[in-house]
Amino acid sequence: MKANQRLLRDMNQARVLELLLTQGPLSRSCLAAKLGLAGGTITAISQSLLDQDILLESGQQGEGKGRRSVLLSLNAKAARFLCLSVGASRHRLLLGGLDGQPLRLVSAPADFRSKADFIQSLCDLTEPFFAQEQSRYGIVCLTLALDGLITDQTISFGPLSFSLDQFTRILAEECGTPIHWERHCRLAALGESVYALKSESLAYLHIGQTFGLGLLHHGAIWSGARGQGGLAEHLPFPDGTWGSEVTVPAILSYSGIQGGFSAFLSDYEKKGPAALKAAHRFFSLLSPILSSLFWLYDPALFVLYSPFTAACEPLFLALQQSLGPNKSRLYRSFFQQDAALFGALAFGVCQFLGIRTFASPHFPSPLTEERMEEQK
Repeated sequence: MKANQRLLRDMNQARVLELLLTQGPLSRSCLAAKLGLAGGTITAISQSLLDQDILLESGQQGEGKGRRSVLLSLNAKAARFLCLSVGASRHRLLLGGLDGQPLRLVSAPADFRSKADFIQSLCDLTEPFFAQEQSRYGIVCLTLALDGLITDQTISFGPLSFSLDQFTRILAEECGTPIHWERHCRLAALGESVYALKSESLAYLHIGQTFGLGLLHHGAIWSGARGQGGLAEHLPFPDGTWGSEVTVPAILSYSGIQGGFSAFLSDYEKKGPAALKAAHRFFSLLSPILSSLFWLYDPALFVLYSPFTAACEPLFLALQQSLGPNKSRLYRSFFQQDAALFGALAFGVCQFLGIRTFASPHFPSPLTEERMEEQK
């Protein structure tokens, strides 16, 4: 009986925390009414969370001479979360609070000279945060958004390959905190849902140096029975196109553009033939892929991120129109390259609080990126 009572209490506590994250601050009576729980249950849960500094009494509600209700909210300063995007030419690190709101964004160049140098570049970026943190619970976890090629429990970043277990174990030992990891595109889907679109059924397609698909089902990351759900980078689509053919390097190579994406943009602004060839190639390959993905997964909303569509609005609008009745369900990414960091923050908060998901009531305030450069 005691075990069952503890389980019920944990479930009710999770409901309280999820509601405060989504709609807080709220009074105890308001929590009881919205959740259909007895006032005594809410009082016991809230007092326990206040004693742990998870909640704060953050003000009062009421007007006139009647009794004013004390409001409860998450204590944003009680714990901190580090979220690290790994795999691009620059590592990107987000610091967030217990209320799920971002606080600081820092980036630094990745070092691909060797495995040891690559991991050291990650440690150099994260170490100052651990040294400076003074919240009650400190930095409770580091969530990795991995933008690399993952096959058979091995991850590759450019020329470097690591065992996933070894990679996360070394970082955990260096940082002294639990490590969670997930594919970049899956966390990006979560970030777009929690902080922007508030949809429990969402697909997110990331097309940059790699091609990745993330899926949300009932508000949670969907990975399938064996962790392979949504992995589309190595699948041929019905028209014979492979996802890898639509990546930025593949499109630029096909069009003969040298000098990276900045060279494409410069030529595109002048309506140069090479850039127009690249845009046409991107559209002709991606349009049937999007149609296939809508047919396969039927998400309520579909978010697309690619440097091509981020920089070239006519290209995105043309893709929308090509989808016919599904055109209103396609969105450009709100957070672009940082969508996965916001998803990692939401993931970390949910893990720490023991909740399934939440919908942030606030669109994140823009953060100024602090750029660290390699020490000479």
